Amino acid sequence: MLLECHHCEAIVDAKEIANFVDVDEAWNTKYTFGNCPACNSALLARQFDTGDGWDKPVRVFPPRDRNLHSSVPKPIRAAFTEGRACFRAKLFTAAAIMCRKTLEGICSAHGVGSSTADFSNGQKSFARSATKQRTMSPLQLRGKTLAIRSNLRKRSLSTSSLTDISSKSSKSVERRQSRHQRKRQQRSRKAAASDKS
Repeated sequence: MLLECHHCEAIVDAKEIANFVDVDEAWNTKYTFGNCPACNSALLARQFDTGDGWDKPVRVFPPRDRNLHSSVPKPIRAAFTEGRACFRAKLFTAAAIMCRKTLEGICSAHGVGSSTADFSNGQKSFARSATKQRTMSPLQLRGKTLAIRSNLRKRSLSTSSLTDISSKSSKSVERRQSRHQRKRQQRSRKAAASDKS
């Protein structure tokens, strides 16, 4: 049975150890537990009964890489997929560049800053569907984080307002010190008056 070994990063002829057939009204599903002949890592495959026999086995453990949702624009999906392929091939510089391109596309789709990549196709549909989803993928979460940071920078305090705040804080410190000084003077007057009597 040919399966992709996650550890060896190669397609291997897995050695079958055990089978289990789940009989259902709609589909018969066959699960095969095996191991890689090269590294001896565990593999679990699933096959469906098509009526003409079992279809091609698909590895279900270790889990395969998840694909991005179809609402993600094709250029972003392509950059992400290529980055993942570069990482698997141990081309780390190329993987980092593709990750940057993916992040630029996400930022562009959410209207955050300018980018060097052109990801204008499907911006509105991607942004709409991303806000409708309850859970966010790590890439969507990163895009939202970048958008929030950008908004915070836009709303950051100007230098004049910072000067105003620092002068206000120094005035409040002066007021507090003068209040303490007045209380000390009142205590000393009361002590002097009690000494006279």
